[in-house]
Amino acid sequence: MLASEFATVSRIEPPTDGGNGVVVLALSNDGADANPGWFGPWAEERGLRFDLRLRERSGEWPDLDGYDRVVSFGSAHSIRDDEDGSREREIALVREAVRTGVPVMGICYGAHLMSVALGAPPKEGPEPEIGWVELDVWPDGPVGAGPWMVVHHDLLTVPLGATLVARTDIGPQAYVWRNSIAVQFHPEADPSKMNELIDRDEEYLRDVGLDVPALRAETSERAPQARAQAFALFDWFLARPRG
Repeated sequence: MLASEFATVSRIEPPTDGGNGVVVLALSNDGADANPGWFGPWAEERGLRFDLRLRERSGEWPDLDGYDRVVSFGSAHSIRDDEDGSREREIALVREAVRTGVPVMGICYGAHLMSVALGAPPKEGPEPEIGWVELDVWPDGPVGAGPWMVVHHDLLTVPLGATLVARTDIGPQAYVWRNSIAVQFHPEADPSKMNELIDRDEEYLRDVGLDVPALRAETSERAPQARAQAFALFDWFLARPRG
């Protein structure tokens, strides 16, 4: 099943147990952000059920009963914005997941939101960081050195009590909080998702000096490695015990 097809199915079907009984609540904006990228084939191979819910309809979100994991995807919006109130509802949901021991993975915007839920303030970054980037990583930690796809202009702030496990010269790239993880980069960035994001943001990417055709080509060339390292990180997340 293609990632885009997986996203569409997940958006319209009610949550049901997958082959191993694990049900993942995924939160995303509509459009390109809702493409789960590598999460789609990974979840399908592992027999998981992804229930994708849109931030634009956050008033209809379910409670956490029946969900075993929460994934908060990226967004074109900044964590410093809250035009429709969905940010505060998502912060409350993530805070409840952490309180009840449900493992959470926050990605880019979702990582910033997780930081706010855990008491760290949102901050604007010193400069945009975009492209396939090698990370400085904690030895034997859950995050490989990459390269990983990074697209952000806000700074990932690390809550008190969290363990920093990856960074660049710009700032933190990943931290672990108990059984949860926040990542500034996009482990799910497969070619289908990246092409959708590039199509949406091409003018901005050119304005900040990116060679857009080269970025598309590099994404395609790195796909096999990106898939392997993404699956390894997702497997680490799946193995986190609840509690």
